[in-house]
Amino acid sequence: MCLTREGSIPEGIENFILLTVDCLRSDHLEFYGYWRTMPKFAELLKAGFIVNVSSNAPFTLASFPSIFTSSYPLEGDPLYTFKGRPEPVQSILQRKGYKTAGFNANILLSLISDYERGFSYYFNPIRGGMIPKNNSRKILVTLLRKSYHYIKDKPNLLDLIGKIPLLSEVAYSLISTGVLYTTCDKLTLEAIEWIKRNKATPFFLWIHYMDVHNPYLVGDDLRRLKKLSYFVREQELVEKSFEAYVKGERIEDGIYHEVINEINKIYDKRITVVDNCIGKLISELRREGLDKETALILTSDHGQGFLEHGLYSHGPYFYEEFLRVPMILGFLRGEGGLERINDHRSSIDIAPTVLSILGEDEGSGYRGRSILEDSQSPAIYSEAFHPGKKPPLAIISGNIEDLEDLRVTLSIKKMWKKYIVFISPSGIIKEELYDLMNDPGEKVDISNLDSQASLDDLRSDLLSHMSQIGLDFTKTMGRLRVRYLREKIRLREGSRERAD
Repeated sequence: MCLTREGSIPEGIENFILLTVDCLRSDHLEFYGYWRTMPKFAELLKAGFIVNVSSNAPFTLASFPSIFTSSYPLEGDPLYTFKGRPEPVQSILQRKGYKTAGFNANILLSLISDYERGFSYYFNPIRGGMIPKNNSRKILVTLLRKSYHYIKDKPNLLDLIGKIPLLSEVAYSLISTGVLYTTCDKLTLEAIEWIKRNKATPFFLWIHYMDVHNPYLVGDDLRRLKKLSYFVREQELVEKSFEAYVKGERIEDGIYHEVINEINKIYDKRITVVDNCIGKLISELRREGLDKETALILTSDHGQGFLEHGLYSHGPYFYEEFLRVPMILGFLRGEGGLERINDHRSSIDIAPTVLSILGEDEGSGYRGRSILEDSQSPAIYSEAFHPGKKPPLAIISGNIEDLEDLRVTLSIKKMWKKYIVFISPSGIIKEELYDLMNDPGEKVDISNLDSQASLDDLRSDLLSHMSQIGLDFTKTMGRLRVRYLREKIRLREGSRERAD
């Protein structure tokens, strides 16, 4: 393998840290032209690369298999575990003698997937006792939604309640205790303690931060605004976004304009909070004398929407705000600063990059290539299975009824053209085509305006990709049905054993 960028890689790299930040958009970082939301990370890196990257899926479950196994979301287990995929990068390194550890703040990955595989130590936030056990936020959301149903046209009344000392203090306290993830401060401290215990051996460390994930209008930020109605508005946005998506509609900015403005400010502030945590991690590496032999990648599993396309948060949405994520490969020693790579890459290139930096052979069956290879990807593919009328999480619900409207959405980016296709078992539901050169915000669908030859070319490439990964809609649905039935039988037998 020819590594044309190897001259920029410091010698003696033995350790690798993969930092993933849930919902982190590249266009909210200074590395990609935004204002300084991660000043500490930028200052501490002495050399490295800034890469233009797209996630291979727009939500967590579907995207992480691409990060760890360099496989496309639809070519393995349709429930997005590591089954039927190449060996995860952490398993390869563990097999080669590296100490491996995962510190994951996302409850979803800990509950339903086999993400402990390949890690010598895996911090599960549920077992770690760092997840609040009360249901206060759920109770409060229910109460506020019920009351909001009757006073939805009177947001000033909710805000008035939020200003009454006793009532407001109870409300804000309940909301602040309902954040269901381990904060970056606690997660970073856990990771630092692990590093101290294992610094004598080469290691691979993964940390997944959730602090940039919604909800945003909670706790101290909501208390500062003194707008209790904003909390309910944000909950509405999540629900209405998916409803609008199912109907082929979009939420108008309208009444949500001020709320979205505040959410953007909080989003940026939370990025800076994560930056402080990463700064503590790097400072500790230096104190332990590990900075000269450690490389890092900062990336994300997917982006986040703020109504650019009338959609909030994230889901089975394939516009750029949901797919464009950062990838910063950094070194803590060296010269030359950060070099920008103009190649457009995707998440499947992360695992091969980790292995190449550490001087290890590439994983068997990996689809991606190290960013050290100076070659443009011919096309970028993003894809996901998802129920048509329910959020993506419904696919792992175990309800066969959720399969009746199962859909596949795929997108391809090639030569500044982006094609999105929505497919059901009965055929194509919808197609969209965008010219990213002249319309980077994907405002004008040109599927009915562009030349037929251009559209046919992208369709042909996408069909070849589907064939290459072995995508078979009917077989996949059949496998899911069998999985669901087996799970129901297992649960029923477990209930009988407990009864006996």
